[in-house]
Amino acid sequence: MSVSIHQTLRGQPDGPASRVRLDELVAQVSRSVTARLARDTGDREDLPATVDAMVRDAIASFGQAEIMAGRAPLAGPDSTTVARRVRDAVLGLGRCRRSSPRTTSTTWS
Repeated sequence: MSVSIHQTLRGQPDGPASRVRLDELVAQVSRSVTARLARDTGDREDLPATVDAMVRDAIASFGQAEIMAGRAPLAGPDSTTVARRVRDAVLGLGRCRRSSPRTTSTTWS
């Protein structure tokens, strides 16, 4: 069973404190992925896929730690939000810079 990050990390509904904790988790996962990339001497040709795999691993590790501590892991939507924000941060894609591959318009998130 998974619950919202707001329940998992703060025990309360969505609010300023839970958003701060979510920001902290994004920063923590971003640092972890960036450190792994710095150590990785592999091919950078498919960097987005490499980053995606590292983000999935980091979120899975967080989930395992939550389970071991007797807490529920992140809910799917929260996990997706963390993954997207970390990927955007690591690859340098901000809200305004992420574009749809099929159009020239910018996708806001």
